[in-house]
Amino acid sequence: AALVARARAKSLQVGLVVDEAHIGLDKSTEFGKFAHWLKADYLLMATATPKDERLNEFLIHAGYDAQESFAVSRDAVLQALAAHRLRVFPLKSPLPQLARCLKTEEKPELNDLSEISRAVASRLVISPLLQTTAVKAALNRIKQKERHTELTTGAVHVDEIQVVTDRAALAREAMAALRELPQAEEEDYKIIVQVISSNLRRAVDDEIDNLPEDLRPSEPERVRLARDAAHWVIRSAAQDLREDMFSEIAKQAKSVDAKPLPDVMVFPQDMALESSSKNIYGVLPPASEDAQRVEQVLFMDDRHWWADRTFVFDDGSEFTVGRFDGAVKLNSLERSFARALDDADFVLWWHRNPDKKAYAVRVVRGEHEHYFYPDFVVCLKHNPADKPMQRLLETKENTKDAARKAQHTPAGYGKVLFLTPDGSRLKWVNDDGSLGEVVNLADMAGVLARFAATRPVMACPGL
Repeated sequence: AALVARARAKSLQVGLVVDEAHIGLDKSTEFGKFAHWLKADYLLMATATPKDERLNEFLIHAGYDAQESFAVSRDAVLQALAAHRLRVFPLKSPLPQLARCLKTEEKPELNDLSEISRAVASRLVISPLLQTTAVKAALNRIKQKERHTELTTGAVHVDEIQVVTDRAALAREAMAALRELPQAEEEDYKIIVQVISSNLRRAVDDEIDNLPEDLRPSEPERVRLARDAAHWVIRSAAQDLREDMFSEIAKQAKSVDAKPLPDVMVFPQDMALESSSKNIYGVLPPASEDAQRVEQVLFMDDRHWWADRTFVFDDGSEFTVGRFDGAVKLNSLERSFARALDDADFVLWWHRNPDKKAYAVRVVRGEHEHYFYPDFVVCLKHNPADKPMQRLLETKENTKDAARKAQHTPAGYGKVLFLTPDGSRLKWVNDDGSLGEVVNLADMAGVLARFAATRPVMACPGL
């Protein structure tokens, strides 16, 4: 503040240069607040999105009314990338069944989960043991054994005691479990309790009917006892309810366009990438160790350009740059599989699907709140007479996680196939998480057979 005051006292003018202005000059950021406080006489903003409304809002908020824009061209962007020692790998075009955007999944926003809640509660599998325990807990008939040891003699005796169920605590625990259900609300909790109570009512009545007539509870009391038994079941089967709810929601996932694929991918000029005949950018993405070396190879100014960004030109057209980084790296077995895809006659093209990027294909998990991003998008023909179709394939270390991810099939792509490393080779992962056959990379007929056996009934995205 003192420096700025001295400069202004000497009639000097203050200038502020801001790169990535669409991010830094948001009025809610600390830097945006600083720029507003500074009130620079001249403000030079560099941004890939000059039409961003946040910039206009900031300029109005900061009191800037006169401005002049200078747009760069596609050629200027390419020249800047080359000047910063970045090699460009253009997206191949045209390719069969490859639209500008890949299809991705989006969770539905459901305003009414009543039918799903009723279905999930109705098909909850309650084992005989759980049912018996729940009814006994409702009727205060659970017994436990207490072991006592005499301090002086060391004699041991066991007492059987009756456990009194804390109904209020049981209800609280059941409600806490229900609140963990995705997108469910109070009315959905009531439906689930009501359905499970109804399913347990007969077991409660059978137990009560064994009592002397004068000790049998009234109808309202029976309803309460069935509800207590339902609370016990809900507390015990919370994970099953949660996974089934996710599965039902996943069935209603929406297929939408991801963000456009990058027009070009970039990687340091000083680091060679292996060429690929069928990758959509013409190269194998970097090996794991090469992706980690990039920060050491590029200078600080160069690293600024090694980024995912979209340039918007004056005519409204966009030019998107993506980077080959850790999100697209390939380990040694994945590289071997990618080379086999290049050599396979039935493959038209393949794409290394990055993790958590806006242009990536993501799939709703049928048992979890998160998405997952399959490693490969492969466009192939299941037989020579077929139209090309896009399929998804994932390499996974954890076979149990692969089995869980396989519970949901994304519309249009068909069943996601899973491979897992087994020493120096790859094996298929079966639906139950067990290891399947070895993948023969020298003869991809087995891979084609696996794709054909799980062929989707719908046309692939882009048709």
